Amino acid sequence: MKKRALSLLLVLLMVMSLVPMSALAVQNYQANEEPAWEQYTVSAVDYEHACFSFVAVFGKTVNISKTGIDLYNKDGKLTYSAEKTISISSSRIKLDYTVPYKGKTLMTAELYVVADGKKYGYSVEFNMIHIHDTGDKIIDPTCTEGGYTLHGCTCEPNAYKDTYTSALGHEFADGTCTRCGAKDPNYKPQANFSDVAAGSYCYDAVQWAVANGITNGTDATHFSPNAGCTRGQVVTFMYRAEGEPAVGGSNGFVDVAAGSYCYNAVQWAVAKGITKGTDTTHFSPNATCTRGQVVTFLYRAE
Repeated sequence: MKKRALSLLLVLLMVMSLVPMSALAVQNYQANEEPAWEQYTVSAVDYEHACFSFVAVFGKTVNISKTGIDLYNKDGKLTYSAEKTISISSSRIKLDYTVPYKGKTLMTAELYVVADGKKYGYSVEFNMIHIHDTGDKIIDPTCTEGGYTLHGCTCEPNAYKDTYTSALGHEFADGTCTRCGAKDPNYKPQANFSDVAAGSYCYDAVQWAVANGITNGTDATHFSPNAGCTRGQVVTFMYRAEGEPAVGGSNGFVDVAAGSYCYNAVQWAVAKGITKGTDTTHFSPNATCTRGQVVTFLYRAE
């Protein structure tokens, strides 16, 4: 009997010896247990990028749905974040990320993996020296900065520049630079209304009003130059032409609600003595503004 028991024990030990250690660890793995993190590389790629390659090793097969990295500067401010959504079942996952980075800068990388709905993180503090490059580098000109050839590494005191080229300057089309995307501060959109022909008495005035944000058309293709104006519209045109100065308080008119398109304009016009209400509590913003009223408003605004 004793001999049989020893034989069974020997068989059991032989079977166990065939089982991988990782499989044995599965039996002891708890759902909330942190994975082991294996570092492959943390290295500089070039002057402005660093590479992270890590493996998170779990004690059992888990459902992995996401990996990511957050980069923080020495003050704890988030400077970069990247994430990959995946769907795999595995006991290990490799995280590969290339991130923007300036050499000689103390940073902290927070790598993480989401497994079985729980987020597991690993923190790495790094401060790598930039890649030393003694070769010649041609720096192309941009819209605002000239180009040049750099001889030697930027860290070397004897590095120097020559073969300078001028900045390209912006190339604007419809208010936007075609090279760098910068906006043209002097751009004035061209109004194209089918009812305001070039050469008509108000053509230039309409172009000016639209370009300066004083008014738009009544729709995308019509200005309606022969339509009348309301009191609210006229004071709004004048207010916008003045650059929409700040106003305060309330106007006291029950027919000009706060938030309406002419609310600030009415306050401004009354405060400037350009006009008053049609009575003490009404401005009548939708009433027609006569030619006589318009020239009077303009006269008082001077």
